Amino acid sequence: MTGVGPRTALFLAAAAFLAYGGPLIAELGFYHDDWWFLSVMRFAPDGFAARLAALLKDSPSLHFRPLDAPLLAGLYTTFGLAPLGWQAAALAANLAAAWAGALVLAEYGAGPRAAALGAVFALSYPNKDAALFWPMTVIIPTSWALFLFATLAHLDWVKRGRRASLGASALLLLLSLSFYDQSLFQFLAWTVLPEAAEGEARRRSRAGLAAAAGAAALVLFYRFFVVRQVFGVEYNKQLLLSPVNALLVGLRALETSFGWRIVKGALLGARDGLAAAPLTALAAAALPWGAWKLLPEGPEAAGARARRLALFGAALFVLGYLPIALSDYRPTPLTHMNRINLVPVGGLALAGAALAMAGARRRRWALAGTAACSLFMAAHVGFAGYWAESARIQASARALLLSNLGLAPPDATLLIGWPGFYVGQRAPLLLASWDATGAVRVWTGDRSREADVLRPDVVFVPEGVSISGRVLPYPSVRVLDVEKAMVLTVSP
Repeated sequence: MTGVGPRTALFLAAAAFLAYGGPLIAELGFYHDDWWFLSVMRFAPDGFAARLAALLKDSPSLHFRPLDAPLLAGLYTTFGLAPLGWQAAALAANLAAAWAGALVLAEYGAGPRAAALGAVFALSYPNKDAALFWPMTVIIPTSWALFLFATLAHLDWVKRGRRASLGASALLLLLSLSFYDQSLFQFLAWTVLPEAAEGEARRRSRAGLAAAAGAAALVLFYRFFVVRQVFGVEYNKQLLLSPVNALLVGLRALETSFGWRIVKGALLGARDGLAAAPLTALAAAALPWGAWKLLPEGPEAAGARARRLALFGAALFVLGYLPIALSDYRPTPLTHMNRINLVPVGGLALAGAALAMAGARRRRWALAGTAACSLFMAAHVGFAGYWAESARIQASARALLLSNLGLAPPDATLLIGWPGFYVGQRAPLLLASWDATGAVRVWTGDRSREADVLRPDVVFVPEGVSISGRVLPYPSVRVLDVEKAMVLTVSP
């Protein structure tokens, strides 16, 4: 791992900062589910333990990922309702994942330049911005970073036979899956080592895979048995064991990763970034090219190593979508749901970096990859602008409500009407009853308030407002029209 040093670390830190829009990070906020969990912790007694207990009592499903609630309670205890702290924590998690990715690339023979650019490619790929800008998805890059460090420990165990590395690989994998489970099957890609394993190395490789399988089995045992027996919580996700569903997810994954929507999104994001924050967008676009000056190319990797890296990355990509293929989720490059693409994209970046590591055309592939990174980094400045705009619109709703509290009594259900539901088809506003209720409770400091969103399925009938399977009498409803900046009463 000697090919990745301090200059690479500084380069990746700059890339992570610019991927968050540079100074725009100070304008990012909270989104969607954030508000409900924030409201739970806002009204819990002071202290980490009390907030942790409140989260688990309110949302027992957090038991399935046992490190999520402690992380959220810890972040709230540290930063409270200041979004910048949460965004900085998410930046740090994504930076750790990028650094670990560069170290993995170095293990497979990448020089400093290819390792850094591969990490930037993973950091900025434009189909997973929710995993950067949505604060409570910090669990995803945290999990992914831990998986990559587990990979490094496994490679060290196979190469050097250090038992501490064997234990570390299993422990880090266990921690990774305790935050997020999308890497549940990815340890199987560890069968593709940088070099063919023979003799003692093969035995150690098998032992490392067995330890990883044990960690994954322990997670499954905890999730499907311990949580039900000890905490009395039934598994809350639908499992779809259907070849048709798996095929649909696979096709959507390919479209999400390589289709026209991702190209269009990147171009629009770069355009909007250059229009809204030209200096930041230009710096972001220039940064990948700086790698050609700042970081040495390093020797050409052996062709066999590059091919193994390509296979390893492809396996991570496929195995990263395997848990999604067993669920009712669908990959998309847009909306807050694109968070599920972060883990597979890490594998895609490793596979792509292999093209720039060996062969007569490696310089051409490196130039093409740098150009792609340049576009993606500029696009991320535009994406940061979308998420900042969502935060501004929500702040305007808060200001409108607080200046008109007399028109919205505490016992009235507040229906929030937005100019749209997403900014740039990516950054969500409040979308449902739980996030709207959480936000209004945090904004007003009143835990008794109820709220919802004016969605297409909201129907005004003679008896009242029909929403989410219930009818609210007109006198008990107020509408917060954000676009018209008005609080309205409604009637038949």
